[in-house]
Amino acid sequence: MTSNHIPPPPRLAKRLLRFMKGYLDNYSMIDDLDAVYKSLLEQYGHSKAASWYWYQTLGAIPRYLAFLLTWKLVMFGNYFKVTLRNIKKHRAYSLINIGGLAVGMAVCILIFLVVQYELGFDSHVPDKDHIYRVVTEVNRPEGKDYTGGTPFPTAAALRSDFPEMEQTTQIYRDDELMFTVEENRYKGDIVFFVEPRFFKVFATDWVRGNASQTLDDPFTVILTERLAGKFFGNTDAIGKVLKLNNQHDLRVIGVVSNPPRRTSLPYDMLISWKSLSVRWDEERLGQWDFLNNDSNTFTLLPESAKPQTLEERFDQFERKYMETEYAESWSFRLQPLSDIHFDPRYESYNYVTSRVALLSLSAIGLLILVIACINFINLTTAQAMKRNREIGMRKVLGATVSGFYFMISREFFKWVVIANIIAWPLAYYLTHEWLQEFAYRIPLVAGYFLLGGFISLGVAALVMSYQVIRAATANPVDSLHYE
Repeated sequence: MTSNHIPPPPRLAKRLLRFMKGYLDNYSMIDDLDAVYKSLLEQYGHSKAASWYWYQTLGAIPRYLAFLLTWKLVMFGNYFKVTLRNIKKHRAYSLINIGGLAVGMAVCILIFLVVQYELGFDSHVPDKDHIYRVVTEVNRPEGKDYTGGTPFPTAAALRSDFPEMEQTTQIYRDDELMFTVEENRYKGDIVFFVEPRFFKVFATDWVRGNASQTLDDPFTVILTERLAGKFFGNTDAIGKVLKLNNQHDLRVIGVVSNPPRRTSLPYDMLISWKSLSVRWDEERLGQWDFLNNDSNTFTLLPESAKPQTLEERFDQFERKYMETEYAESWSFRLQPLSDIHFDPRYESYNYVTSRVALLSLSAIGLLILVIACINFINLTTAQAMKRNREIGMRKVLGATVSGFYFMISREFFKWVVIANIIAWPLAYYLTHEWLQEFAYRIPLVAGYFLLGGFISLGVAALVMSYQVIRAATANPVDSLHYE
């Protein structure tokens, strides 16, 4: 092989070595490798020489990474020490700057968690987009009244007159029942009397039993997993008997999973509709002039059915079953399941709110965060102005815009990181310790914590960009003259 045709070392490997040159132990390592490469090239050829060169290059990478990590940690430790010194030196500034941003972020995260919780109501229902509640508008001389209640026979009549509403069920809530299990007495807080079609409208997860056991027989009951454990402990609840109001025996035929807290149907116990005679006589259960707020009608419509078309036919339906007085003043409407929690006009088996209130709450959360960020920007800008002389000297000595950005970014980001370190545990504590004591607890969602962090980092980046532009365009003579 002549000297005129000596192949050079692998270009990519040599570029990697040059990139790592400043972090390697011996700066002359590249020249040494080139010399050994030429020797191997003459003895063994290009293939083995190139392989050896690559082997040496790849072997240097771990040392480079270890060196880089070590010095990054050292620099981080130095920055951390400097930050702590600055905090101790400027206690009032640090408290207002960090505390204001941290509290603003924590409150904003907390508000977003509350809004996210409310917006998730009934989202677990598989056919939520096709389930409606039949509600009643009552026209009075002084105005309209609204109620989610319907007469007891509404569901049966709708199934008979509307083929599209075959999957319609009546529900009655009762919170005045007493149950006796062996010698222990319990008050039923959330008890529903339901028709067998309830399980065709609302999908249910069965723990014991199955969907074929649909409360056809009177005095049969289905318990939630929580209530079954409360009544019978770890023993099998199927076939057990509850005494209702010390008069009637209820036989347990199934156990279902606990409904989510974010539901418009927060039941603990489902009793067969045919057992409702213990509360109301047969004449009352057939009356159309009796409107009870606890009696609700739900329907699962097929995709082809149009709610507006059905509502147009309700007028004839009302005249068919009601006396003229009630048919003229009562009007049935279809309310989507997704609107029940957000329409304060109608009652619900759970509490209700409004989308306007949630929108206002979200706006308040953003406003709090914006105010905290403005406070952060003002204080940090005022502090940065004290470094005008330093910035002017750096410009005279040839500092670049990227250099200014790096210098200022360390100052801004350290405050933002410290604020996040304080805000996240604070928001977690408020959510876990305070809101978790509410009847309807709010789950922690990591996304909102990250969102608060990203917003604060975005604000820091905007502030830094402003500071860098301001520093880059300023006349260094002015800053040196007036300092």
